[in-house]
Formats: sequence, structure tokens, C-alpha cells
Amino acid sequence: ADMVDMETFACLRACQLFGVPLIGLRGISDGAADLRHVGDWTEYLHVIDEKLAGAIGLLEQAIASGTIRLGSRQGLD
Repeated sequence: ADMVDMETFACLRACQLFGVPLIGLRGISDGAADLRHVGDWTEYLHVIDEKLAGAIGLLEQAIASGTIRLGSRQGLD
């Protein structure tokens, strides 16, 4: 697998149990190479932060415009 996200899946299962919608966003910090020191992991955190901030901005716009409706089942099944 390219990525396994067990943490968000666990949150999703809890949300499904209680009928709460969930949008999960992840910033992937792992690269193709093995980590050898902390710099390998932190080198691109600023890029991940910027991209996630952009995604949050787009999500906020989509919610405000009604493109995404929280609380509906549309697109969540």
C-alpha cells in the first residue's frame, strides 16, 4: 500500500457509530527512503503545513458556498 491511515479510520468508525460526519485530511511526511535522522522527517513539514492550510481554506470555501454540506449523507456513503 502507498499509505495506510488507521487513525482516521478509527475516527471514522466512531463518527459512523454516532452519525457524525467526518472529513479527514492528512499530510504525508514519509518519503520513499528510510528515515535516518530527524531531519529526514522534518525537512518538508513546512510544505505539508502550507498544502494542508490551502486545503482547509478550500474546504472552508466549499462549506460556505454550500458545495459541501456538513451533516448530509451526500458523498459520505
